[in-house]
Amino acid sequence: MGRKEMNRTANSRNDLLNGPVGTTLLRFSLPFMFSTLLQTLYTTIDTIIVGQYLGSSGLSAVSNGSQLVEVPNMILIGFSTAGQVLISQAVGANKKENVRQIVGSLFYLIMAVAVTVCCIYLMFYKVLLDILNTFCSMPRYAR
Repeated sequence: MGRKEMNRTANSRNDLLNGPVGTTLLRFSLPFMFSTLLQTLYTTIDTIIVGQYLGSSGLSAVSNGSQLVEVPNMILIGFSTAGQVLISQAVGANKKENVRQIVGSLFYLIMAVAVTVCCIYLMFYKVLLDILNTFCSMPRYAR
């Protein structure tokens, strides 16, 4: 098999424009489905363990604390999605150097936001828990 034929075969396997869309789409979506399944499993097991060892106060603390984590998480997922669009455009235009720059910039942006949010939460967690109106026994677990 020649080099041209190998490239054509490799490209046709990852092509959503030609060939069977259903199986190709399923193959692309399986990692995302598996990731969601693992996240759900982790949350379920975490809830069981916290409920068994810390009771209802611990579960309430985890619930309130997770609300603080969800907002920056959703913002970072938005950045990731936008970055995926830019990466796809660069790959489609065959601009490998742009792909490297976009991936690097996206990584540093997400890390900077994550570290900043972490520092803010560490400095102001008591105020944030008060804003969430946590019960007196919960802040001990929410820390």
